[in-house]
Amino acid sequence: MKNLEFYELLLFIPVSDHIYSDAEKIKEQFKQDYGCNDTVISKPHISISNIVQPQYMEKKLIGIYNRLSSETFTPFEIIFSGFKYFKHVRGASSPTYTIYIQVINNSVFSEISKLIKSSVNAKSFGKKKFKPYYPEEPHLTIAKKISQQQFNECWPVWKEKKFTSSFIADGMQLLKRKIDNIPRKYEAVQCFSFTGDGNLNTQLEFF
Repeated sequence: MKNLEFYELLLFIPVSDHIYSDAEKIKEQFKQDYGCNDTVISKPHISISNIVQPQYMEKKLIGIYNRLSSETFTPFEIIFSGFKYFKHVRGASSPTYTIYIQVINNSVFSEISKLIKSSVNAKSFGKKKFKPYYPEEPHLTIAKKISQQQFNECWPVWKEKKFTSSFIADGMQLLKRKIDNIPRKYEAVQCFSFTGDGNLNTQLEFF
């Protein structure tokens, strides 16, 4: 009998140690200066996808990620430069903001994201109320759920700040947490090393 429990699955690229350390310091500074408590909850990473799937789909998804990372994806450079923001408007409520470090070379990431999305969507059985999330552009979140007042205070300062760095992305990681009425932390599922040939245009048949 299939396990019909649903899990949130976060697929992401882990950043290098030096970028992780720099991002943590910036996140802590946001918390202290502007009271942005959500800055330090999540650890620095670059999201590829966030989806909800039944437990029995986990093995099939791991198969997809394994094959893509071992046959197609190859290590590539991610270059960071400066800060940007997203504005979120929902209904009649006040807007909130997400401030992030932007990635200025996103072509390879975009192709990886598109290939993962097209491969997973063909086998998707997620709950309708949970919309799959595939970022349109890679970014490193610093602070989210920032109120209008907090944004008005911090953005004039941070839009002028400089941040430049880079690292080689050589793999991705998958985390999961059960969807129920109990707040839960993510648990590690598997890491996937990029050892493919870099031919992102290859059309793969998984099943």
